[in-house]
Amino acid sequence: MYIRLALFVIIVTLSSLTGLPVRADDQFSLTVGNGARSEFLATEYADIMGCNGSNLTPPLSWKNPPAGTQSFAVTIYDPDASVQGGWWHWILINLPASIDHLDSMHDTNRDLPHESRELHNTNDRSAYTGPCPPVGQRHHYEVSLTAVNIATLPVTNNAGIDTFLSVLQRHSLKSVTKTLFAGR
Repeated sequence: MYIRLALFVIIVTLSSLTGLPVRADDQFSLTVGNGARSEFLATEYADIMGCNGSNLTPPLSWKNPPAGTQSFAVTIYDPDASVQGGWWHWILINLPASIDHLDSMHDTNRDLPHESRELHNTNDRSAYTGPCPPVGQRHHYEVSLTAVNIATLPVTNNAGIDTFLSVLQRHSLKSVTKTLFAGR
């Protein structure tokens, strides 16, 4: 009881001293689309392997990155894919800390902030490849945003996934993940 009261007094005091409200929802968060979605849209599906989508990236927005954030990394990963290690659909690094969203894009190589880079995905492309699960299967896709403590991650475009993940882990401040589903 006394601990809760003391914590409340500290929060109220800090809030009044800084003039800023202190809220529980001031956490690093990621929103995909309008936030209510749990499925990829048909237009976000790949345009390969029997899928007829437009290969559009899902729109992403985020708020309240941790202190010390110098850049962001975005990944979209399908752990249900039949290939060993799952399927990496998008690996985007060096997004400037000054931005808080990515609109839906068709040509990521053209539409991304110039500081950012895409690494090779499982399809061996430095680009976004939308979902295209096998017919009759429903896969889940982990859309992750990582706050990074340096502006430029020291990896090459064709770095292996293990190298990328090791470098990202060393420089990660905090990550948030949303799961979307896709099925045909």
